[in-house]
Amino acid sequence: MTAIVDSFFFFLPPVDSLVTRRSSHRVTSALGISAAQAGIIYVLATSRRSTVAELADTTGITSSAISRLVGRVEGQGLLVRSRRSEDHRIRKLTLTPQGYKLAIALAEIRCSVASELFSGLTAEELGFLAVFVRRIHSSVHGQTSVSSGLRPTPGTRKGVSAASSIRCRRTVCA
Repeated sequence: MTAIVDSFFFFLPPVDSLVTRRSSHRVTSALGISAAQAGIIYVLATSRRSTVAELADTTGITSSAISRLVGRVEGQGLLVRSRRSEDHRIRKLTLTPQGYKLAIALAEIRCSVASELFSGLTAEELGFLAVFVRRIHSSVHGQTSVSSGLRPTPGTRKGVSAASSIRCRRTVCA
């Protein structure tokens, strides 16, 4: 069992790194934003993280660096900062409709790269891989199940949100 676990964890980081590098290159050339900016947009679109401190914690980037990145993304009109009603010292970050459109494009690029890299696997093998990775993620984060966690974008039509578009693409990609 140890040899299997060791080899699995030996190969996982290089695969993730390869997906990230290829995705980053395509994001930069197709969408004109940096990989770091794309990371902020993706985290805001796919998680309940909504403050600079939470983004820093999630990404492992310092708060000061995240603040600068958030400023650039905000300057591009992709997110807005607003004060939280329960604590006016904390600013909530929310993607704009344009930011959600970009999040969908990011998901499509990542899906395209993953499809290329995993083309040698059958649909059944990809399904097993997805189940196992979700279980590992759940056990690491102490969750009983992993949902997509996408938040709907403000101003989208009922039932046709950017979140459902990303979720749909994730399902197709997985």
